[in-house]
Amino acid sequence: FSVLDNVMGGISQGQWLPQNNTFFGTTSLANNGGFSSLRWRFASPQNWGDAKGIYMKVKHSNPTQHTFSLLIKDVICERVRLSNYKNVFANPNGEDGPILLPFESFDQMEQMGNALQGSPSLNPALITEVGLMAIKPSVVGSFELTIEEWGLYY
Repeated sequence: FSVLDNVMGGISQGQWLPQNNTFFGTTSLANNGGFSSLRWRFASPQNWGDAKGIYMKVKHSNPTQHTFSLLIKDVICERVRLSNYKNVFANPNGEDGPILLPFESFDQMEQMGNALQGSPSLNPALITEVGLMAIKPSVVGSFELTIEEWGLYY
């Protein structure tokens, strides 16, 4: 499902094309907006505890300027309204190699972009949701992000 800045009055747009694994849209700063995101919820918590993290191979429309965020929720996030863990990624030189996002780097729970002090680190043994986010200031205007491959690395 998508979560757009219109929840706060913004006018950004975003869509997922499953046939080619592409997230695309436009972020707008109008009405205090500036983000577009997608989320995938699991029917039951996923145990990724044996993995070191997530790897991704991506291509996107403006690799020298755009950064994106990978969002992850665990069962603790489900108890804290609007919270998640976030990690920024990019491939500024357009490399084909994987981007590695270790679970230990998802160490700060956030609520609407604000750090929740004293919160626990992500528990990779109890993952409930993953998502992608295009957000200001690096993504303003049109964007396109294709996920060529993703998975867990050990």
